[in-house]
Amino acid sequence: MRISRARWARPVAFAAVALFIVGCAESQADGKNADPSIVAKVGDVAITNAELEKELRKRDAKAFQAYYDAKKRVLDLMITQHVIDAEILKRGINESTLRAEITSGVSQVSEAEVQAFYAQNQAQMGGRTLEQVGPQIVQHLQGQRTQGVMSDFIGGLKKQAGVQIMLDPPRTDVKIASNDPRKGAEGAPITLVEFSDFQ
Repeated sequence: MRISRARWARPVAFAAVALFIVGCAESQADGKNADPSIVAKVGDVAITNAELEKELRKRDAKAFQAYYDAKKRVLDLMITQHVIDAEILKRGINESTLRAEITSGVSQVSEAEVQAFYAQNQAQMGGRTLEQVGPQIVQHLQGQRTQGVMSDFIGGLKKQAGVQIMLDPPRTDVKIASNDPRKGAEGAPITLVEFSDFQ
């Protein structure tokens, strides 16, 4: 395995992500585009969504990564809702009842846990006493515990449903100069590239 280090620092263009998403939505919402793969036309020349994504990736890799991350988050929410809806249908109950059943066995946060959390994070409490922030700590810890149980349950549903994600992550061709610092065999089948910004 060969590891190469390279410097890379470019500004993040969040505006490009917003414009890209809005532009794609508008092109399909106006009803004028019969082919959803085409995002624009210049005369008789069509610009496809694949070409647009390729250009965005080339012009601003960080913006494209942000766009991909947003799509992946929404996709995960959609998958989660699908498996929950299927479980609700199977059990013949509503979502609130399902959640109550899943979290009914969650243990309550103990006073010792609250005290330990306060001691570990006292510097961030702004001088407030344990008595003052105790209820908020209980709510925070109980929420974390409940969320953990829900995440495990949903993860099990996804496994049972055989969820497969075909959304390809961004890939960028990285050119490594012959004089870049590296270690490992030159002909290694795998190359790990670390991007760092030294300022």
